[in-house]
Amino acid sequence: MAAISGIAPGTSSQAEKSSLKLAETFDNFLTLLTKQLQYQDPLKPMDSSQFTSQLVQFTGVEQAVSTNKNLEKLLSAMQGNQFSAMVGAIDKTLEAEGGEAGLVGGSATWSYKLESQAIDNKLKIADADGRVVRTLSGSTDTQRHEITWDGTDEYGRPLPDGVYTLTVDAKSFNTSIGAAVTSIGRIDGISTADGVQNFMIGAYEVPMTKIKSLKSGN
Repeated sequence: MAAISGIAPGTSSQAEKSSLKLAETFDNFLTLLTKQLQYQDPLKPMDSSQFTSQLVQFTGVEQAVSTNKNLEKLLSAMQGNQFSAMVGAIDKTLEAEGGEAGLVGGSATWSYKLESQAIDNKLKIADADGRVVRTLSGSTDTQRHEITWDGTDEYGRPLPDGVYTLTVDAKSFNTSIGAAVTSIGRIDGISTADGVQNFMIGAYEVPMTKIKSLKSGN
């Protein structure tokens, strides 16, 4: 079943907190003004220009808080629309830049393409702690290749689902050769944290900035 995580109950927005603080300060201001008016010397009436200035400032702050509330409502609506669109992408195949991938049900897929011809190429798969759990032989030409790992270590033991990273260690004599690496997987959920929404492939949360392609089917 597709997962949708990280949607926490609503908390007070910054604009709401500012509004409450403004109301408290304004109440104190009115109380002080009332007392000063009650106890002023009739022969020396107080200068009202200072209070007028403060009232103008309060009006400006109140308008700013109101604007922030409207902006937050607009942003919330935009995020809601984005979330709805992302839900529609569940079960589609996503290709993301970089070597991180989600091992789901004992399967993880990557693609790689060498920058130049190599003599030797080792594909190293590491777990979330950086430990290399499997080393495979890779192609040495400059074509794009896909590799699907069965989720087992060097001894054939199945490893738990999670996030794993593929590193391409290609060499030509003593020279290292660079490679473009992507991960490929089926979107099975969406995560939301601090207003940021990511697609999920198993335990791997894919940042929007890493998405290279999105298509239907496997």
